[in-house]
Amino acid sequence: MSVYFRNFIYLSICTLLLGACKTSKKAMVSNLRSDTEIKKALIEQNIDYEWFTAVGKIRLSTPDESIGAKVYLRIQRDSAIWMVVKKIGIEVARVLITPEEFTIIYRWEKVYEQESLKTLMESYNASLSFTELQDYIIGNIPAIDPTNFATRQTESEIICQTSIMGLKSFLKLDVDNLQLQSFEIFNTKNESAKGNFANFIQTGEYMLPHKRSFYISSIEHGDLKAVLDLSELQIDEPKSMKFSVPPHYEKLKYYRPF
Repeated sequence: MSVYFRNFIYLSICTLLLGACKTSKKAMVSNLRSDTEIKKALIEQNIDYEWFTAVGKIRLSTPDESIGAKVYLRIQRDSAIWMVVKKIGIEVARVLITPEEFTIIYRWEKVYEQESLKTLMESYNASLSFTELQDYIIGNIPAIDPTNFATRQTESEIICQTSIMGLKSFLKLDVDNLQLQSFEIFNTKNESAKGNFANFIQTGEYMLPHKRSFYISSIEHGDLKAVLDLSELQIDEPKSMKFSVPPHYEKLKYYRPF
């Protein structure tokens, strides 16, 4: 199997983990905000849902290659995360994550990976519960360390410096409605993940970004860029999640791709 394609599947999942965000319908008057007001606005951006579905195009680029695919995502709260990846209309991978385990089927190679969710989280030094993992994909902002929170405000932007899961994090907010516009997170190796959100479209009571650009700086793999353009976003519209591993597919041993 192509290592690059396997990395693409995993980075596609990670890209969705860096998700969407809600904004209030009313714009607020721009002025200096208190930390309490900003923290409250960040929490209120979280989406309340039972089902979340999306369709979009994703492109992953490195200094050497660029590859694109169409992605179908379906999430049922507290139950399952389902994803299908297609190229030129042909399915190349199917993913199912439950509270107990994750499985990835690679159609072209007729192989699959299956491991406990705990192993996946430990391989990335993450301590997320399944519910927290779903919230990340939906775009709900994780718990912010209230003892490590500072802001810098100008007429055009608000920058919040805080800690998310123990990682130094910077959040850029719109000065009028406190909507999350971008973020940057650093790990202990000073590797970073950056994200920008654009093309906000009303979806029910939410304004959701249909274009998301992500940049990952990795010592081992260099710079990675992922651009996700969503054509469909739906809240609380139940969908089927067909998933089964063909009995003749070979099981691969799991290893962390990047």
